[in-house]
Amino acid sequence: MTRAIKLDLDGTFEVFDLGAYPHLKEVIGAYFDVVWVNGPIASHPKQITVGIAVDDEGLLKQLKVNKLACSLYGIFVMAESPLVGTAVVIASDYEGETVDVPDWVVQLVSTIYNCTAEAFKYHQNWRMN
Repeated sequence: MTRAIKLDLDGTFEVFDLGAYPHLKEVIGAYFDVVWVNGPIASHPKQITVGIAVDDEGLLKQLKVNKLACSLYGIFVMAESPLVGTAVVIASDYEGETVDVPDWVVQLVSTIYNCTAEAFKYHQNWRMN
């Protein structure tokens, strides 16, 4: 099992086995690019690097902004453009091999979700009124 995290457009997330899919494209629904959110983590023996895979033509397709992906990405990088469409958080080791997303990343996504879910719901209700 290779653990990854799917970040859906509705603001929810799902930890899943990336190995169950022959290609990440099947999860994202299109060809993809990966934006790396951090360099190798020196304190980790395998120097894990974490990235977010998104539709490589998502902005051209005018896909919706993925608020959860943008929130996670924004913790590490000042983004010039938003992350759009379904996103998948992945991790790789110093040799470029896909590895499990570390526990601290799963906990961080969960924390962001818990902190922002109510705000997103409030914002959607406010816009509808």
